Amino acid sequence: MAGAGHETPLILSPAYKDYLWGGDKIITMFNRGVKLNPCAESWEASSREEGRSMIENGAYKGAYLNDLIKNCPELFGGEQCSQFPLLIKLIDANKHLSIQVHPNEDKAHLYQGESKSEMWYVIDAEPQSKIYLGLNENISKQSLQEAIREGSLEELMRAIEVKKGQIYYIPAGMLHAIGKGCLIYEVQQNSNTTYRLYDWGRKDKEGVARPLHIEEALDVMLENQIYEQSPKEIRLEKNESFDYQQLLNCSFFSFNKLILHSKFKPAAHKLFRVYFVLEGKVCLHSKSQKYELSTGQSFLVPAKHSNLDFASIGGSAVLLETIPNKV
Repeated sequence: MAGAGHETPLILSPAYKDYLWGGDKIITMFNRGVKLNPCAESWEASSREEGRSMIENGAYKGAYLNDLIKNCPELFGGEQCSQFPLLIKLIDANKHLSIQVHPNEDKAHLYQGESKSEMWYVIDAEPQSKIYLGLNENISKQSLQEAIREGSLEELMRAIEVKKGQIYYIPAGMLHAIGKGCLIYEVQQNSNTTYRLYDWGRKDKEGVARPLHIEEALDVMLENQIYEQSPKEIRLEKNESFDYQQLLNCSFFSFNKLILHSKFKPAAHKLFRVYFVLEGKVCLHSKSQKYELSTGQSFLVPAKHSNLDFASIGGSAVLLETIPNKV
């Protein structure tokens, strides 16, 4: 498997999840040929065994992302990417997700979990849709436990009405939930550790309530649960061909948006980049190869890729993310 492919973008085929709170927007909005009801999540770029992305094209067609990073780490950035560092998802909340929390790097070991900070980009939101981030005021863990027992935790959470195009950074340890009606593009650390405090009293199709992890959640949550808004965008470059914006940069990932009017040639980078076609169509030219990607498709550009051109077809927008270069 090793040796080929630095000059070819890798089109990704996602893995899908049918969690009980999901809907059908991922399938209908992005024309996914998947028979899954509900379709709660698509794992757009994932190396996890419980949901692996597959390569659709080129020399690595049919390979899973986890095998590729194991056998060809140079495509991702070498030693700095010995494991794929991100998990990138689409999330369709047809119902509220649980109020939950993830551990940070200092506390993940308490329950043999994995640290997880994340960010949300709102692709779409129904009128009056909300997300829940942190608490209205800091209170004791005893008071939180009482609210959970009484079924009133929602009243203590900070509810934020969301709109299309907004971005939120959720540090590990912050209580949070995605509310009904939100379609989210999520970028996170490569982790699947979630501790639920509250699940709105619902049950699955067998009439069984999902397990809660109250003790674990209370142990790993941040003491300060007052949410601070994510930083505003920084314009990196703008001209008649494109508008390139940095929306978020943290210790774990860098998240940018590229609005394409005509053409764009990305510079070669030491690390991989994952792209998601947010709007319109994009044509990729790589040496003698040409790929046309539609709204909702994801692809990965290998590290040190130096021969790639983007061309917009009638105007388009692309999201892109990578990790900070620590070398």
